Amino acid sequence: MLPKKQRIKLKKDFDFVFRSGKSLRNVFFILKFVSNNRSFCRGAVIVQAKFVSKAVTRNKIKRTIFGVLSEIFPVCKDKVDVVIIVQPNIKNQKPSEVRESLFEILKKANIA
Repeated sequence: MLPKKQRIKLKKDFDFVFRSGKSLRNVFFILKFVSNNRSFCRGAVIVQAKFVSKAVTRNKIKRTIFGVLSEIFPVCKDKVDVVIIVQPNIKNQKPSEVRESLFEILKKANIA
């Protein structure tokens, strides 16, 4: 898991990423990212309840994604804020496929 200081929690931080950030998309994720002026990377994961109705499943998806981010952030090239929005077709996927897809989109964004 990510330490608390590496998580995006405030609405103003989310608004800044959505307003001025770049975005990429693949089958499972929408990735929004923007450079920050901190000495570390920060991240957030959004899993909408209308796509994944069970809280247990939503939290499992979030833990998988935060696990990948905790591997990538210490070796991150640029210091960025990252918001990952999960798409509805992730429900029945294996965690290994989710991890591969996330690594792929982060490499495409030049974060990993």
